[in-house]
Amino acid sequence: MTPMTIFEKLHYLDQDITLWLNMHQPCEAIDSIMIFFSKIPVWFPLYAITIFFVFWKNGVVTGLEKKKHFTNAWASLIYVLLGMGLTLLLCDQTANLFKNGIERLRPCHDSYMLSNGLRILEGTGGFYGFFSGHASNAFGWATVTSLIFRKKWYSIAIYVWAALLAISRIYVGKHYLGDILVGTLFGLFFGWLAYRICTLAINFVKKRIIEKRQPADE
Repeated sequence: MTPMTIFEKLHYLDQDITLWLNMHQPCEAIDSIMIFFSKIPVWFPLYAITIFFVFWKNGVVTGLEKKKHFTNAWASLIYVLLGMGLTLLLCDQTANLFKNGIERLRPCHDSYMLSNGLRILEGTGGFYGFFSGHASNAFGWATVTSLIFRKKWYSIAIYVWAALLAISRIYVGKHYLGDILVGTLFGLFFGWLAYRICTLAINFVKKRIIEKRQPADE
């Protein structure tokens, strides 16, 4: 008998943990909560919250406020949208690249998982699930907006939301725990990376604007 590789051992362990998380503590109330967090419309309130923060007190804390440029509401909106847009783009495209390249079946399409009682609480979706785009997008969003807004209570709330959304994907039968963990790591990294790129870009634009406004040396 051929000994199992480390990847096979991790895969089987991932299956067992995912089954336990998916099948334990099932009740109608928790099912409803997890289905709600797993669905796309749960993103819509975040758009509204983002707009509120952008226009609240005429702009968000961008980390660039010391120079007193690009801190008004509309400039802040551009900053936030660039950061979030870049984050979601990186997370989505990388997740799709991994899914199509690795081709790891979702639990809801795996015969072993189904034969061992996996609960499927919503549509099965695409065949491949490594890594979770929902988890990467959620934690990417949480990271980039936390770095931009710099409000402790907001950061706590948005990371709790991201964690609930990620866990819900296991609970409804769409992802393995490993899919979620890897997606979370990518989301954290891409959120930070997008923030750094946008900050550097805005600093560059600010510098150019300041240089143009300064009178030429005589």
